[in-house]
Order: sequence, then structure tokens, then C-alpha cells
Amino acid sequence: MQPCILQHLRERRTAIKREWLTLLRAEPVATPLGNPEALAHLIDRTLDEVFAELSRARPAREESTASYAVVRGECGCGRNPLLAYFLAGERALLEALIWAQGAHPAAEASARHTEFTELYLVLRRIARREVRLFCSVCQLPRAEEPTRAGSSVFPPMSTAKIAFAAASAAALLALTPARAAEGSEVYAQNCASCHGQDGAGHTKAGRMLGAKDLGSSDYQKTFTDDEAFKSLKEGLTVAGKQKMKPFAGKLSDDDLKAVVTYVRTLKK
Repeated sequence: MQPCILQHLRERRTAIKREWLTLLRAEPVATPLGNPEALAHLIDRTLDEVFAELSRARPAREESTASYAVVRGECGCGRNPLLAYFLAGERALLEALIWAQGAHPAAEASARHTEFTELYLVLRRIARREVRLFCSVCQLPRAEEPTRAGSSVFPPMSTAKIAFAAASAAALLALTPARAAEGSEVYAQNCASCHGQDGAGHTKAGRMLGAKDLGSSDYQKTFTDDEAFKSLKEGLTVAGKQKMKPFAGKLSDDDLKAVVTYVRTLKK
């Protein structure tokens, strides 16, 4: 991939994350592990790997980009939460690539095609590996071909990799409820006086400041977790008037992240 295109993608990182999460929230959730707010914590790591892979030149194999079925084929039951995760990421990154190419219109059509192919290859290589790893600890049978006694659906994996996958799955499942519980306490002590415990903003201070209904699904679509964290930490000023004081120095980053997670649970 051309360095200028890759740099443009890096610069659009925040927009990519926002779009990725928006697309994730639009997907049906098949299991608790598919909670978009939990999966969102994986996006930065995935983007780091995607950008690192794209920076390494390698020959493209166009036939490998034909269908997302190559990723779906790694999951026998179709309920792996990473299927929706990587599909949403693919769409977000492809949109960003179109913007990047639009900013460099002098590139030849063949070069543009190659960049799409490279992006598909990198994403689907990472997706297949991660989906396969997650499925290695899944107890659900394959939908199309039930596992026979003594047989293995996937190639043997090391004990370390299986342990890592199991730990990751457990952590992902526990992350949101645990952090939300912590966030509820911090929110009650520092935010409820304006926003109300239900986030609706129906308090005297909330009405004076024009506080938004934090539980509104439409309003929650207007900001990412990173943006909410930044507003909490640095404060919020609108038209020169301070709407929310900064909590930097009073609350830790972990406390602020917990509040963001709790706010997501208020969504109606």
C-alpha cells in the first residue's frame, strides 16, 4: 500500500473507530460475548495490527478476497461474536480507504484496486486467525457437520493458545458488567446530581444546563466511548459556556472509563 494512503488511514483512526462501533451496534447480538461495548475494547489492538501488516509489502492474491465466507467458514455454529466484529471493521476500513484514495486522485486505477485487495487480504487473514482461535474453546457443535467422537473440528492448538483464548473469552464476558458496576458508584457520586441516576437529566441542575438524555439510543449514537471519556476528563464547553467541569485530577482514568461503560448500560 502506498505510504501516503496508509498515513491517511492512520490519520482517520478516530473516524474509523467511531464508524466501526456504530456498525457493531447495528448488528444483532447472538451471545453475551457479542456486546458491542465489550468488543469495542478490541478495536485499537486490531487497528494496530492491520496498519502494521499493511506497511509490509507482499504480493496480493485477488482470489482470496472473493467472499467473507472464508471467514465465516472458520465458525461451525455461526455464533462467534468476532464474525460481526470483523465484518463491521472491514466496512469501516473500506470506507476510510475510499476517503483516502479520494484525497489522492492522481493514483492509477490499478493501484487503487491493489490497495483494496491488500486491505481485504490483511483483514481476512487476521479475522480467520482470531475467529479460529476463539472457536477452539467453543463448546457448541458445528451446524453443518456435527463433530464425531474423537474428531477435531480445528487443527490442534498449543495449550498456551487455548488458555489465552479461554482467558480472553472470560475477560470479555466479565468486562462490561464488572466495569459498569464500578461506574455506577462513581456516576452516583459525581454525575447523578445533574444527569439523574437514570441519565435522563430531569434534575434542577440538569434542566438549567440543558443536559442530554444519556439513555436515548439516538443520542448515544452521536459519540464514541473515546469521545465520552475525553469530555469527562477535560470537561465540556458549548458556545463559551461550561456545561460540565473536567474530572481530570479528581477521578482516575479507570474511573472515567467505568462511568462511560455504565452510561452505555442506560441505553433504552
